[in-house]
Formats: sequence, C-alpha cells, structure tokens
Amino acid sequence: MKAKTRKLLSFVFIVSIVIILAQDFTGLRKSAYAGDEVRFGMDGRIWAMLSELPNDGKVEKLLIIRGIYDGLMFGRSPFIHEYYTKTSFEHLITAVDQFYNDYRNQKIPVVLALRIISMELRGVSKEKIEKEIRRLRKIMSKY
Repeated sequence: MKAKTRKLLSFVFIVSIVIILAQDFTGLRKSAYAGDEVRFGMDGRIWAMLSELPNDGKVEKLLIIRGIYDGLMFGRSPFIHEYYTKTSFEHLITAVDQFYNDYRNQKIPVVLALRIISMELRGVSKEKIEKEIRRLRKIMSKY
C-alpha cells in the first residue's frame, strides 16, 4: 500500500470515529459547546463530555487515543518519535484526564495533550514542558 493511501486511510478512520462519537453527544452538547465555534480537532471540552458517558467514557477514550496512535504509526508521521509508546493505553487515558483537569488546557487538542504527556513520561524538564504548554495555550486561545 502506498504511503499516500495509508495516510488517507488513517485520516478517514480518525474522522469516522470522531463523527460517530459526535453523533452520540446530542444530549451532552448543552454544556460545552453552547455558542462555541468548533474549528478542528478534539480538545479537552469534548474529552470532558466523554466522562459523562457510561463507565466514564473509557471505551470512547481508548478508541480516540488508539486512533491517534494508529494514525501516527500507519500514516508514518514524522512526529511519531515525539509520542511515548512504552506505557499502557489505560495510563495514557488517566494522564489525559489529569491534563484536562486544569481548565487552562481545555482548548488544547488531545493529540497535542498526548505529546505533552509523552514529554513528561520521557523525563523532559518541567521548565520545557511548562513553556510548551504556555505556547499551546496561547495558540489555542485564538480558537
């Protein structure tokens, strides 16, 4: 399979999951997106809505994280080396939950939250991590 085909299939897979999950949120939309304009990506506001689903949305969270990692790997992303893989998906779900407990991180997309978490798991200095989080908050504040 050609690289472009793999990238396209990965993208279609992730978008399909997001669309399917979004259809399940009709009752949950009342809070997080009342009046907001969603431009791209799944961020902390949607992640928080998943917790309102049965079993704290663990299956949905697993599918999202798995889809991101699959997309990075099968799409042969040049950024795959920035994502930590020597841990469980359950650990990543818990880490993303903790990341979004800080309201200032809500607009940061999940894919970038996972990159920050990967930095922490690799032992990158707290100063570099905080600098990157501040940079992402500033960028995402425009959306």
